[in-house]
Amino acid sequence: MAEVLLDAAPGEVADPAVVADTIVAEAKPRRATRKARPATQVSPRARRTATKVGLDAGNLVGSGPGGRVLSSDVRAALELAGIPPDDDDPTPPPAPRPARAAGPAAEEIADEPAFPGPYTDTPLVETRGLVADRILAASAAHAQSSFTTSAPAGALLRLRAWLKNSEPLGLVSVTIGDLVAFAVARVAARFPTLNATIQEQMVRSWESVHLGIAVDTSHGLLVPTIRFASQLGLRDLSAEIKTSAGQAGDGSIDPAFLSGATFVITNLGAQGIEAFTPRLHLPQVAILGIGAIVARPVINSDGTTGVESRIGLTLTVDYSVVRAAEATRFLKDLVSFLADIDLAILAEGGLGG
Repeated sequence: MAEVLLDAAPGEVADPAVVADTIVAEAKPRRATRKARPATQVSPRARRTATKVGLDAGNLVGSGPGGRVLSSDVRAALELAGIPPDDDDPTPPPAPRPARAAGPAAEEIADEPAFPGPYTDTPLVETRGLVADRILAASAAHAQSSFTTSAPAGALLRLRAWLKNSEPLGLVSVTIGDLVAFAVARVAARFPTLNATIQEQMVRSWESVHLGIAVDTSHGLLVPTIRFASQLGLRDLSAEIKTSAGQAGDGSIDPAFLSGATFVITNLGAQGIEAFTPRLHLPQVAILGIGAIVARPVINSDGTTGVESRIGLTLTVDYSVVRAAEATRFLKDLVSFLADIDLAILAEGGLGG
């Protein structure tokens, strides 16, 4: 290329086409094993700069990723040829990018976005790390299986509406979640293999249901335990759930109440989630996910169609402890309890303490 420039008369501007051809000719020995790059391997700014001075940017050897020709390559070629670049570019320069972690390639390529882009590091909250460790440990050491169904929610909705107007009974604050928790505690007491925990190399079944309630807090997921939930009436169970959830949320809960659950429930129904697959936390062998109440089409016994409100339920169990038949029987009994929960509560006098 130096010889071509020397052939030009002093003050004379070299032909851009000749310069480009010479650059390509000199570059071929060093890149003999590379395939020819398609014309598309030229950045928009490089193509625009080259076009304004009549240079074919596709003939240049690019320094970008994969041999991409950048505007800096075009300017270097023009400078080498003694051709002043046409800086009358109506396109505004790109806005400065925020500071980011970038490798050497990003420093060399000013007009290309740095990979992988901006990021923010957030320290893992200790409690979230503990929960994650327990879930990972359960997943690695125990085979988990999930079973999904739904239950009629008409009785739940009717009972909740009635309780809202029962101020003398002190039950106006009872929620759908409280009613489902009451049903789960009663039904789980009938299934010793589900109301159980793993203690070292043995499975320990419990007579009473100590119900764990998964609570999302600013400190991470916590599971306060409602002790002897299967013996509590609806009023006391509802009050215990609200107290434990509140204390877990503000960090005032006694750590002793964050363990000892024999069966766990997690409720995303209030967030509109219809169904999800909960993951086991050691040492429990069963956890129930509660979804939202949704209207679903049904075919009545007389052949007519209608709409029925149903609540989603997903049971995850440790398959090495709980057989599929036991899991399905539990769900079947729970669905029956929820379908007539108003009658079930009244029959056992479970409204009070």
